[in-house]
Amino acid sequence: MIINGTPISKICDFTGLSARDVYTKIDFIHDRVIDITARREGLFEQVDWTKVGRRFATDSQTLQLNWPNKKTRAQIAVHHLCTAHANTGYIMAAHVGLDPVMELPDIEA
Repeated sequence: MIINGTPISKICDFTGLSARDVYTKIDFIHDRVIDITARREGLFEQVDWTKVGRRFATDSQTLQLNWPNKKTRAQIAVHHLCTAHANTGYIMAAHVGLDPVMELPDIEA
């Protein structure tokens, strides 16, 4: 439900859990993701690149995000470019085409 953008209050209604319990579960999942990522990233230096190959895949996506200003509600398109090793899945490079210095009126003009 969190991935689908369901508000915490609706999750509480649907599951019968209190908000504290929902946040506790979110914290638990976050801790597990950090543990798994740390173990996986710790193995990066041990990869034998001659065995796993040198094939990479690059993908580009346009993400629709809310403008980071509470006064103005607008969506902006952010371009995301990512390159991953095809056999191991390690992300080798990622870039978000967002200039945080730009202001909405300048963009609209």
